[in-house]
Amino acid sequence: MVLTNQLTVTPFLVPHRDEFSETVGYKIQGPNKSALFIPDINKWSLWRKDLVDEVKKVDYAFVDGTFASASEINRPIEDIPHPLVSETVQLFSKAPQSEKSKVIFIHFNHTNAMIDKFNNERLSLEKLGFRFAKENDMFDLN
Repeated sequence: MVLTNQLTVTPFLVPHRDEFSETVGYKIQGPNKSALFIPDINKWSLWRKDLVDEVKKVDYAFVDGTFASASEINRPIEDIPHPLVSETVQLFSKAPQSEKSKVIFIHFNHTNAMIDKFNNERLSLEKLGFRFAKENDMFDLN
C-alpha cells in the first residue's frame, strides 16, 4: 500500500492466534531505509520465512519481545505463543553485530524483566548489539 510518494507499507501474514482473524507484520519502505515490523508472532519456526534472512533485507527489525522467559507467567507458555527473547537471540548467534543491531525488541509483557533498562540480561544482549525500544524512539527512513 502506497501511503505517500515516499512511504510504502506492505502487510504480510504471520502465524499468531488466528482463531478470530489473521495476524500481520509489515514491511515499511521509506525513501532510503526500510523496516520490518512484527509485534506479534508465534514461534519463528512456524513462519514460512527465515527471520535472519528477512532482517538482512532491512535497516530496522522491530520484533516480538513479549517474554524473556517461560517461567515469568503462571500458565503454560504454550497457551501464549510468542518467541522468547532468548529464542530470537539464538537465531542470530552466527550473525555479525551489524545484523544483530538491526533487531529492536518491542511489545513487552509487563512480566518481562527486560523492560528495565538496567536488567543484567538486557545489558548483556545490548553489548551483543541487540536493541530494546523505548518510548519516544524515532527511526529515520530517509
